[in-house]
Amino acid sequence: MTQARQDPHWVAMSGSYGCLPDYCEAFGSYAEALESLRVLFELEEHAALEAALASEGYAELGRDFGADYAEIIPCHCARPSVHSSGGGEP
Repeated sequence: MTQARQDPHWVAMSGSYGCLPDYCEAFGSYAEALESLRVLFELEEHAALEAALASEGYAELGRDFGADYAEIIPCHCARPSVHSSGGGEP
């Protein structure tokens, strides 16, 4: 059975290359997803990384952050909770 295409939700994730994400949460808006990663990695102190993530949805972080990358992607699945470790809907 095919599920209907849903309005997008936004998946914020980060982790190490070649591994499942260490952090993965779904949000109702891009701004909320961006804010979660901004707070998680204290990006207000790293304007270039914050700007890259805001404009491109992806930033290379490096070892100092404990993760190689941070990323925000749109998703149209019917169950946003599958992306969240907490299991909540955006």
